[in-house]
Order: sequence, then structure tokens, then C-alpha cells
Amino acid sequence: MKFLPLFDLQIKHSYYPGNRCPDFSIDPTAAGRELLRNHRLVVKSRPDGVRIIAPVDAGGNPFIPFAEDVTLPFHLRLENPDFALFTDLSDRHGLTAPRYVNPEPSGALVLTSKTARQSERFHVAEPAAADTFVLAGRPAPGPQLTDFEIVGTDGNGGGSNVNIAMVDYDAATNLITVDTRSAKAGEDFALSYPVVPSLGRNVFAEVEIAGIDASWLSGGPVEFHIDFKPRQTRWVYYVVTNMGNSSGQFRIVDSDSSQSVAKLLFSRTDLGADSDPTDEVANELADQYPGLKRFRFISDDLVPCSQAARKYLELHLDNDRLSQSLRLSQSLPNPSLHNYSSLRIEVDNSSSLQRQDSLFHIITHLIPNI
Repeated sequence: MKFLPLFDLQIKHSYYPGNRCPDFSIDPTAAGRELLRNHRLVVKSRPDGVRIIAPVDAGGNPFIPFAEDVTLPFHLRLENPDFALFTDLSDRHGLTAPRYVNPEPSGALVLTSKTARQSERFHVAEPAAADTFVLAGRPAPGPQLTDFEIVGTDGNGGGSNVNIAMVDYDAATNLITVDTRSAKAGEDFALSYPVVPSLGRNVFAEVEIAGIDASWLSGGPVEFHIDFKPRQTRWVYYVVTNMGNSSGQFRIVDSDSSQSVAKLLFSRTDLGADSDPTDEVANELADQYPGLKRFRFISDDLVPCSQAARKYLELHLDNDRLSQSLRLSQSLPNPSLHNYSSLRIEVDNSSSLQRQDSLFHIITHLIPNI
């Protein structure tokens, strides 16, 4: 049997060189496994996603044709516990069950929120204008009466033309009030309402590829991708030294001449002369090195996290006596993702200080016998 690629689902992240993100596994949901089985589709894992291939006949058509509006759902499972340290996840705020969908037949997936509904059946004992029932489940917060959908039945599972209508819902008691006057005694009705959606255990998000079509095979595979952006923070370097002010001024210099990325500029603070009681790292260094000089360098701009190191950040000392600049250290390391702090920083030349996330690195520069 001949197989052709149907579509690729890739995870991209500009934190990584080449944008290939290896931090997730992708597996079909129960409904997805059933669809794969029914159409004999095969999932091929890739380092940054999956490829779906389909059996075809001699003419290149699906061996088992696709119905209209076929949707293939997946679970996206996070495998890297450090992912949140270098990823901007602000677009997930407020989403209880994130879901990625394809608004177009190819390209970037869009983040939305999964929705869910629950149904219950109730029995009309005596029709009334204000018939009350207690819900077994709990509707999602802030429901409107229009969110409740009622379908009457004839008691035998068939439909009924009765006009049962919602009157009120009391969230405190989980009590619904329904107008059942158009129903008959002994009739049942079904009620559905929105509930807080949930994802499976260890599921980062659900992914749905909708509108699967046989035309994807002719020029395939169709490419879909989920794009993640790096978290941006201030970079902070602390310099601890036994060299006095008479030796000159310390600077951090970005000597990268490639122009592939914007140069980093740093503002310098003498923590001995201008202490910052809100800087926890500076306070710890003051306790640890009470007799040494301490300087803090904060990047003027936010820096996107990157797995690739900046190779040209250097620590310089401007020697006033010799009228030259000495390079004390080259290729300063990127601050570790685990060295997180929060600093009060002046933003956009405003007079007020704002809390901003930062990553820091401590440089100890000690000269013997000083």
C-alpha cells in the first residue's frame, strides 16, 4: 500500500537556533485515535512535531475518503520543566483549557480556549410556571440564561414540541427555575449548560486540525505550526571586586560587530555609594562581601531569552592613569534561567519605578595581595 504525507504539525520557538522546539510530545486524543484507525492514518514523530501520512490508491486519492469537516485532535504534552523560564506565556493567562486551532488550511495555529457543556435530565411531576430543580453539576462562572439549552421529550426518548423555558438560575444554591406549563405531567426534559473545561493530566494544550481534505495529498504535506516567543527580561551583572575606585571605572561592553542583533547597553550603579534596599541579590552580596566593592549593571532594554550565548559581552576597566581600557573578562555568560530576580527599575524615562523581571549573573574579580 502506498502512503503520502498529509500534513505536518511543527512546534517552533525562537529561543532555539533554527526555531525548532524539542520540548513537547504530541499524541492523538481518544477521538483522534479513532479517526486515525478509521482512515488508517499513521503518525510519524519528529523532534519538533509530527507528520501524518495517509494510504492512497493508484490515483493518489485517500484509500478511505474523508468526510466533510473532519477534525483530528491531539494532546500537546510539555516535556521540559524549564519551558516557562524562557517562554512568554502571557497569552495563556485566563485560559483554563488552552486549545490551538487552524483558522486556515495551513500556517500558524491560533490559541483559543476549549469549551465544554454538561447535560442533565429532569422529570416534570406537575407543570408549573416556576418549577425548580437542583443541578447535579456546576455551570461555568457567570452564566446567562441564554447559555442554558432545554430540549423537551415525550417520555420515550423522542422529541417534543413543548416550549419549556428557563426562568432563573441561582448560583449560590445551584437551583434552576423552569417554566414547564407547556409540558405534561410525567414528561422529561434535557438541559445542557456550559461548564469549566479541563484538559487531561499533564496536557499543556489541545490541538485541533480541522477541515482535513484529500487535496492536501497532491502537494503535501500541508504545514501547520505553533509559534512560541521567548520571555524578555532585564539582564543584570553584579561585579564584586577588591579594586578601588582609583583604579578606574568598570564597564560592560558589547563588542559584537556582526549587527545580527542589537547591541546591549548597561547602566552602572555603585552599590556601595548608592545602595538599593529593594534589591535582594545586592543585599545578599553586601552581607557576603562587606569589605569589597560591589557594582551592578542593568541592561537598558529587555533582552529576549536565547539558548545561544552572546559571545562578545566583555568586562572592561577604564584605567584613568594609563588612559586606556583593560579587558578583564570576555564572553561573559548569559545569566542563568534559574537566577531570577525582580528589580524596581525606571522605565521609559518615567519618574516612577516599576517592578521588572530580571536574570542575573555574579562576577567576582579579585586581585591577590591588594
